[in-house]
Amino acid sequence: MSSTSSDRSWLEQRVRDLLTTRPIGQPAPPEDEGPRGTMITLCILASVLLWFSFSMRETHQRMLDIPLEVQNLSDSEALVLEPPSSARVQVEGEGIQLLRLYYNPPSIPVDASVENLDLTTVASEAITGVRVEAIVPRTVAIRKEPRLRKRVPVEPRVSVVPPPGHHVVGSAAVRPDSVTVEGAASVIAAIGRWPTRRLQVQPQGDTVSVMVALSDTLGGLVELDASSVTYSASVREFTEATRDVEIRVLGAPARQDIKFDRPTVRVIYQVALDQYDEALEAEDFYAEVHFNAMRRDTTGNIVPAVHYPEGILFREYRLDPPALGYYFEVID
Repeated sequence: MSSTSSDRSWLEQRVRDLLTTRPIGQPAPPEDEGPRGTMITLCILASVLLWFSFSMRETHQRMLDIPLEVQNLSDSEALVLEPPSSARVQVEGEGIQLLRLYYNPPSIPVDASVENLDLTTVASEAITGVRVEAIVPRTVAIRKEPRLRKRVPVEPRVSVVPPPGHHVVGSAAVRPDSVTVEGAASVIAAIGRWPTRRLQVQPQGDTVSVMVALSDTLGGLVELDASSVTYSASVREFTEATRDVEIRVLGAPARQDIKFDRPTVRVIYQVALDQYDEALEAEDFYAEVHFNAMRRDTTGNIVPAVHYPEGILFREYRLDPPALGYYFEVID
């Protein structure tokens, strides 16, 4: 009897301790922390589960984005205009069904064989478990044309920014240099070339070779047989040099002698660094003037052109003096 009374007293004391509010700052006995914290956690979890269960069974209205998928498009036809990628659909249903649609939405089929498709009926069949109340857009117009294919050149939009003193030499190479485009006849007929995406490259050596993606500016209306190309270019270091060269007159009659104020002209030019010495020693490096141009001249001063030796990379140049004075002498 005393044992039963003692157990009841201990239990009453435990319940009283759990329900009694302690003053702020007074810690609970160490043995109370575990059971009381567990009980509070279990109560919170049970409340959340009950709230979630009842909420999921209630009816709600939501606006969802549902993807559209084009179907039944003939292999011999192509779309002129791409339909919207998705539709805004207002639905009503239980919370659990709306949650399913939000995380795993179905696609609404767009029948390409129908010119003007009413999406209301199609959406109601595709979206199950809820009621479709409204959809935007309500109709989709399908415009098709015969499918056309042709080959067009690739237009690279790559900008090479070499280090100071370096320059791109020659023409850049693109591989493949053309792509096959396929789509609606009126769309393909208007395409003369196909651009790459814009890309800026800073080379670290003498060559540039990068993969660059082709641009898609027509929103999926055109199919390509390649998604990227390889862009290659050469970069060389240049330096400035100076050389006095002779002046040659081209096309002058045998009995016509032409005198210049000075027999040579100084050329200040840029040349590839590894060809500096070769440019200074080349024999076919000279200034040239055409006799017919001199005959048409009325000022007595003419600007010569520079003839570069073959196999040497030159860039821009300037002359000192920039123009030459001259006069004619007739040889007896």
